Amino acid sequence: MGMELVYIVLVILCLISAINFKLTLNLLKIIRDSSSTIDEISPVHIGEKVPDIKGRRISSNDYEGLNITGAPSVLLFVSSQCPKCQEKIPQIEYLHPLMRELGICISIISKESTVIMKSFLNNSILLDNVWFVSNKNYKKLNPTFASPFYLFISHEAKLQAYGFIGDSDWESFAEQVKGGRDSEAVA
Repeated sequence: MGMELVYIVLVILCLISAINFKLTLNLLKIIRDSSSTIDEISPVHIGEKVPDIKGRRISSNDYEGLNITGAPSVLLFVSSQCPKCQEKIPQIEYLHPLMRELGICISIISKESTVIMKSFLNNSILLDNVWFVSNKNYKKLNPTFASPFYLFISHEAKLQAYGFIGDSDWESFAEQVKGGRDSEAVA
């Protein structure tokens, strides 16, 4: 019985070693494949055209192209699983009507379900701006699935800036939007 136990332990150790080797190879593959996106979280370089994608608005069942040409656009990526995203919603709600007055389109891009987004936004004025896209299309716009994340897009559908909601570019944008409304009120 002593040798049988040794053989059983040896087989178990071989299996564990094989599984460990397979997991190590999988980890190396993941690291190698994602190394190109670690430094570059934008879908394209600044000044390049943002990929055309199709999605479905929360209020529609039809898939249509996300309209990002003709007017400056802000694409937002938020997740119901992101506590920081929840903190940013009031600021986005405040900026939304100001952006509309200035002719800036806002779209919230999501890969979550309608029920989850409705619950997350809780009857917000932002609900009409939610677009549901496939994982493939989401990754075209947000390769690292970052949130709360934004893309600023020109009227020519070219990427102007990107980053995390609350960073210095975002705060500068928010101040410009608030200032744009104030300057319109003066005129």
